[in-house]
Amino acid sequence: MKESLNFFRQATMEVLCYIKNIPSVIVTNDWFTGLVPAYVKHGHFGDTFKGTKFFHIVHNLEPTYEGRMWPQPHEGTLDFIHRLPSYLFVDPYWKDIVLNPSRCALLTCDQWGTVSNSYKEDLLKDSPLASILSNHQKPFGFPNGIPKEARLERLIKVCNNDHAAAKAALQKKYFGFKEPDESVALFGFVGRITQQKGVHLILEAAEQLINRYQGKIQVISMNFIKTLITYDNLCLIVPCGRSSELQGSIWILLCRHDD
Repeated sequence: MKESLNFFRQATMEVLCYIKNIPSVIVTNDWFTGLVPAYVKHGHFGDTFKGTKFFHIVHNLEPTYEGRMWPQPHEGTLDFIHRLPSYLFVDPYWKDIVLNPSRCALLTCDQWGTVSNSYKEDLLKDSPLASILSNHQKPFGFPNGIPKEARLERLIKVCNNDHAAAKAALQKKYFGFKEPDESVALFGFVGRITQQKGVHLILEAAEQLINRYQGKIQVISMNFIKTLITYDNLCLIVPCGRSSELQGSIWILLCRHDD
């Protein structure tokens, strides 16, 4: 596994050299790509990328998402695999020897950014890598890349940015209501339909709520996909051990990208 990661990181740059396409900016996406700027900055490609800047995207810097590796005692700091200075990976002040590719990315990239300004501020304050993150002036943070003004303009056209009108439009479009029903609670989830995102927990909670409130629950899940998925099919995508007996009581829909 460690060898494979190293291979693919260098292979990306080798391909660019082979096709003679040297970008002005290379974006590295999360810890899996964290060694890419290090190989360039430490001479593995000569002066080929001397004019290239590296921007590292941070999705999650919780300790379990940094890509940390704990080598066996006889492996040292795995220098024989990555062939980079060990200080890029190992914090000398930590008790154990832990190789951290996120540390490597942040020490060698030219700038970093993340998914929102609030998360950026959280990282600068509380992350174990905060001291490295703060070495970069004006890191980038933007909420999900959503064009806020354009989205608000569209909402005004659709429902005048009114909560009740928006709910009524959703009930009519996705649940086949001829008239809106204020007595039905409508829940929304925006994110990838995967177990990692906790969709199985949403299914479990929805099932309990439906039983408690006699089916007066609706759930819409927004995801960039070109189809609509029923509760029954969603249980196949996200295994959760639930039955499909509630098919008629709740639909969990994936809204198309253009909706």
